[in-house]
Amino acid sequence: TLRAEQVELHRAVDANEARLQVLQKLRSSYEGYASGVRSLMLESPYAHLFQGVLGDLVDVGAEHARAVETALGESLQALVSTGHDGLVEAIDHLKETSGRAGIFALDWPGTPPQSAVLPDAPGFMGPLIDFVRPDAPITPLLQYLLYNTYLVRDLGTALNLAREHAHQPLRFVTPEGDAVDLYGLASGGKSEAEDATVLGRRREIRTLRSVIAHQHALDQFEHPPAAVGKGESGGQVLGAVLLDSLDARQ
Repeated sequence: TLRAEQVELHRAVDANEARLQVLQKLRSSYEGYASGVRSLMLESPYAHLFQGVLGDLVDVGAEHARAVETALGESLQALVSTGHDGLVEAIDHLKETSGRAGIFALDWPGTPPQSAVLPDAPGFMGPLIDFVRPDAPITPLLQYLLYNTYLVRDLGTALNLAREHAHQPLRFVTPEGDAVDLYGLASGGKSEAEDATVLGRRREIRTLRSVIAHQHALDQFEHPPAAVGKGESGGQVLGAVLLDSLDARQ
């Protein structure tokens, strides 16, 4: 019945809004970040210097998130400032209290170098920067950090390409997060908390916001939408909307 479908919809909205509030609280409290990051952003007079944490300023699809996390490593937890003014004082503050933090200043001189152009090869997917959607101000920074870093299908392909181009300083990463660095170091495996990542948190927040917006739109209907066919429940329509929203964010 329509009443049952409305109850189902409201229950879904409540659950998603509760999850969104938890994630936003984690983000605003910098839970999961280094103690120095939390200290500077929450307990110091220097928070105004920073645009945020690098990982919170990068958007990437779920299928490429692990590759980006592998390539950027600890840089994802670095703070980003518009300039270098006040950075020495901010680090001195940490020395007087506790914790460590990395800081990128966006006024660093120079322009991002041009990555090497590699010929097409089986399993070669392209420069990793092409699969990342950074906030506009940090695009040059990401170009620096992902310089000569390429996405490939699997570790075997990474090893083959790294050996073939050993005369160039290149890095290769896979969608699963396996990698070969410019020194020939191959790495991979599985971590214990692969879902609790900075990039994953941002992606889930954006997805939940979109889903909740769709749910509230559905709630405005006094009757089931015309798109609901005979024998098709409002719950099925809601499920389709959720899947469409999730697909759109990935």
